[in-house]
Amino acid sequence: MKKIFTKTVNGLAELAGLADEVNKHLPKKSIVLLAGDLGAGKTSFVSAFCGLHNISQVSSPTYAIHNRYDSDKASVDHLDLYRLEDQDKLESAGVLDILQQEADYKFIEWPERLPGVESLDGFSIYKLFLTKTFDSGRQADFFKIN
Repeated sequence: MKKIFTKTVNGLAELAGLADEVNKHLPKKSIVLLAGDLGAGKTSFVSAFCGLHNISQVSSPTYAIHNRYDSDKASVDHLDLYRLEDQDKLESAGVLDILQQEADYKFIEWPERLPGVESLDGFSIYKLFLTKTFDSGRQADFFKIN
C-alpha cells in the first residue's frame, strides 16, 4: 500500500472537500475500500463523492447491501457488507456478481468481510480509512493498493 495523503476533516460538512481530493486520484474502474468504525462517515463520504458527479439521492445500503447510482457523469456501486459475515452470505446477496458489473466507481464499506477484494483484476484499488477524532472531526488516510 502506498499512502497518497492524510487529511483532517472538521465535521461531516467538510466531507465534500475530502471527496473532491479523492476524486482527483481516481481513474474510472476504481474500487475504494472504506474502513472506519460505525459513524465514521463512510456513507456520508460516498454521498459527498456522488454529489461531485451530479448524483443527489444517496442512501445507506446497510439493509439493501447494494445501491446503484447513475448520472450523465458517472455510475457508482455502493456496497455495505456489515451484515454479511461469511462467504455464503456474500454469494447469496450477489456481491461477487456486483463486483463484476461495469461501473465507473465502486465503494465498499466493511471490505474486510470480502476476502481477496484487494487483489481483484481489472480495477484500480484504493483504501480510505476514516477515524473519528476527539473533537467530532475525522482523520482521513488515503492509500493506493494496486
